[in-house]
Amino acid sequence: MEVTVKDANYERVVIALDSILRKQGYEICACPQCVNAVVATALNCMTPHYYTDPKWNDCAGSPWEIIETAVLDAIRENPCHRREGF
Repeated sequence: MEVTVKDANYERVVIALDSILRKQGYEICACPQCVNAVVATALNCMTPHYYTDPKWNDCAGSPWEIIETAVLDAIRENPCHRREGF
């Protein structure tokens, strides 16, 4: 059985993280562990918006303001994998 359920917020969080890091110059470790920690933290702060058909991705998901806020909060919480708990 093949299951193809995705969370519309995932792609939006990744796009927002990339945009925020380039535009606002936040200094965080860009290793996969730290980037994944920021993405996971941001996603855990939002209600998931699942879809099964790619055509619904554009209309599913949280508003951009909520996503950007969740990403900024996650960056503040997880600036570097060297902090305790990672």
